[in-house]
Amino acid sequence: MRRAPDSDALKKDLIDKIREVFAVKKFEDGGLTQTETLELLYRFLIITSN
Repeated sequence: MRRAPDSDALKKDLIDKIREVFAVKKFEDGGLTQTETLELLYRFLIITSN
């Protein structure tokens, strides 16, 4: 299954927004990878939903 051309750009925008909200640096700057950043949001949603 092919992804829409904009899906990569949308994923990058989402990750950038998550980094902004949680004040997380990019991996290259000593912060989290993209996967770790998405996991941070996932864990936050789990914790706050309980």
